[in-house]
Amino acid sequence: MGAVDRHLHAALRRAKRIPFDASSKFILMSDCHRGQGDNADSFLRNQSLFFGAKVGVEAFFRGQRE
Repeated sequence: MGAVDRHLHAALRRAKRIPFDASSKFILMSDCHRGQGDNADSFLRNQSLFFGAKVGVEAFFRGQRE
């Protein structure tokens, strides 16, 4: 097993377990964006959606549940 595999397995062992069922809702967001802000930038057209979701997620974790 290589170093990357060891680190991933260690992270998985330490990860918080979150119970869920069919009524659960999750938001998965990635902060990986390398767009240039030009017409080919697929993030640029949807940036307000991502920013809005980010605000909602931050509020949720502060306990405000906007």
